[in-house]
Amino acid sequence: MTGDSDAVDELTALRRENEALRETLDAIDGSVVVYDSDLTYRFGNADYHAAYPFLPAEAELAGLPFERVLGLLIAARAATDPRAYSDTDAYVKTRRAEMMDRSSASREIYLDDQDRWWQVRVKWTPAGHRVALRIDITELKRLRQELLRAERMDTVGRLARVVAQDFNNLLTVIVSNLELMRRRAGDPARLTALIDRAIAAAETGARLSRQLLSSRTAIFRSRERWVRTNCCGRWMSCCAGRSGPTSCLRSCREFGSAPPASTVRSSSVRS
Repeated sequence: MTGDSDAVDELTALRRENEALRETLDAIDGSVVVYDSDLTYRFGNADYHAAYPFLPAEAELAGLPFERVLGLLIAARAATDPRAYSDTDAYVKTRRAEMMDRSSASREIYLDDQDRWWQVRVKWTPAGHRVALRIDITELKRLRQELLRAERMDTVGRLARVVAQDFNNLLTVIVSNLELMRRRAGDPARLTALIDRAIAAAETGARLSRQLLSSRTAIFRSRERWVRTNCCGRWMSCCAGRSGPTSCLRSCREFGSAPPASTVRSSSVRS
């Protein structure tokens, strides 16, 4: 009787540990799915089932081979890759090979039907379990695009400043020489008129130069506003101790960069 009681206690403790583990995985902001080394389904957290609501309950999924789970996705028309319907067998074999590939630890995928970017990270446990975490990185992608746009604007502004400074130096020389010519011309009406036109044109160029310089300032201010709105407001920790928008942008680029991953533009369902 003592042995039976110990077994019951161990089973009860094991169930409590499993419930605690499930509760922890359900709290993760991303879908988690676990397969055995032979791609037998073991577990999917709450976000995984929310992403695929047409799948049966967890108790029914546990123990099913990957091919059966993928078949359920295809039957629900969740696979948007045409090969899933035109050549199902070949598609299933391809997906199984991708699932078994241990060389790719991280990748980014784009789902056209959802218009969202996802990053899938895969880890193989020492016991041989395949653990996949899929997180939504759409907002991060948007911020990166905004960052690149701000950096391009800054580059254009720097170029405009260089051009404007050189152009302004040339105009200074032109205007100075024209002024000297007018003083020494004896004021003939014809020569004076031509010189006045040249001076007017040079002054127009000078105004253009000033506009280029002011546009560079406006670009920098726009870039600084972007940093304060999108960078410092979201990633305050990465900007601590930084001085100015340039170092802040550089810091956010480093903070927001993901591990090296192949970017895959995909329309098929990924686990």
